[in-house]
Amino acid sequence: MTPEEAVTFIELALRERSLSRVERSVFLGVWQGSSYAEIAKETGYDAGYIKLVSHKLWHLLTDTFDEKVTKNTVQSVVRRQIHKKVDDQSTAVPSLQSGSSSNQDWGEVVDVTFFYGRGAELDVLEKWVDRDRCRLVALLGMGGLGKTSLSVKLAQKLQDKFDFVVWRSLNNAKTPSEMLTAVIHFLSQQRETPETTDINALISRLMEYLQRYRCLLVLDNFESVLKDEAQAGAYRKDYEGYGSLLRRVGEVSHRSCVMITSREMPEEVATLEGDILPVRALQMTGLDESAAESVLESKGIKPMTGDLHRLVEWYRGNPLALKIAATSIKDLYSGSISRFLEQKTIIFSGIGNLIEQQYKRLTPHEKQVMLWLSINREPVQPNELRSDIVPAIEQNHLMMSLRSLTTTISSRSDTRRLYSAACRHGVCHKLISRTNLSRDYSRASSWRFTKYPIEVKSATFLFAPLRPDQSNQQGLHSPKSNSLNSRTSAYKTFRSLG
Repeated sequence: MTPEEAVTFIELALRERSLSRVERSVFLGVWQGSSYAEIAKETGYDAGYIKLVSHKLWHLLTDTFDEKVTKNTVQSVVRRQIHKKVDDQSTAVPSLQSGSSSNQDWGEVVDVTFFYGRGAELDVLEKWVDRDRCRLVALLGMGGLGKTSLSVKLAQKLQDKFDFVVWRSLNNAKTPSEMLTAVIHFLSQQRETPETTDINALISRLMEYLQRYRCLLVLDNFESVLKDEAQAGAYRKDYEGYGSLLRRVGEVSHRSCVMITSREMPEEVATLEGDILPVRALQMTGLDESAAESVLESKGIKPMTGDLHRLVEWYRGNPLALKIAATSIKDLYSGSISRFLEQKTIIFSGIGNLIEQQYKRLTPHEKQVMLWLSINREPVQPNELRSDIVPAIEQNHLMMSLRSLTTTISSRSDTRRLYSAACRHGVCHKLISRTNLSRDYSRASSWRFTKYPIEVKSATFLFAPLRPDQSNQQGLHSPKSNSLNSRTSAYKTFRSLG
């Protein structure tokens, strides 16, 4: 038995936790015959501290195995315990080869042969997962930004660093118990198929494997298990176990990493994440012009510099929106971006569906708040926003909606970002296309906008948060109006939006 196999067995036996770094060093050193003084010198710790850690470790193992464990007896005790368990499938210790294809389950993974940009995001995620050993990572962003492709690219890049890699799409999601049973079966190398459907028991069993091995588990499209038209982070009926899974993964020490991709941040991630904590969240933005140019060229379009800049601004660098637009540009405008831009139609076909998918996730109160944020057209304070809203909204509903929207849309909870986010979610386009609000609002404010500038300036925020280099150019800086016409039309609009 190798020292590492002994550590694996010990961590499996402890169940509730894995060994700390210093405990691991003590155990390995003693197993290999080193004295406490030698271990102290090797690790840089004080010899007295090493003795204290070892004393607590032997006491812990004594309680675990119900057999006296000391520095001199640890090897014999561990070997004896393994012999007792040798016929038990769930605690056998198979040898593993990291990166082996038999230890990787990619499910219905997408093809990322053609992958553009995202070098900075890959570097950040690689640091979090590999060097910082984050336990839970959330990759967040609007539909079409490429969260799935980025998660696959990262998993492929890091696959040799893990004993197991499991990639799962939650589209048409299995229940938590079904998903956990399948993952446990794979991590046990087909030795174990849990019969229980108890969520807590299944999560506990999965945690044993996450502690025992170095695993990368990717859950794509996590928003599929969350409710539409509900506060951000609320789970569909019978899918609440996914929340319990995230909480345990984020709170309990283990050797592995679970990554999710989602259009909104689950409550468990929002509670546990932080810049220097083992739970992190990355908000994706659109592609820069260089990467966007590569996307267009892959569709057979050679963009001119000025046209490229305008098209990227229109769609905020959203890769899917650019691909959909590129298809129309090639088929209907002979590849001419300038002719496409002259039509001044930013929302069409699949792009409208992309917006609708994001919008339908909002609650009625959130839609109401988004409506009035878009009417104001500039940052407002919550109390000022509440005084504008018709029909009136209770203070607690307003604050819950603002909090939910900032969880769904971005990690920054202020109305400056929510203002542009209102347009990103398609509210402005819905108002313009379904009511005469834009005409009333323009007339009331003595503005001379035509429908086109309002629609295009609004819709440019639909597809992605602004990149840092765009943040100083984000909004329309025009005086707001509280005219009766505008408020009445907005009320009718809200009623029609449901």
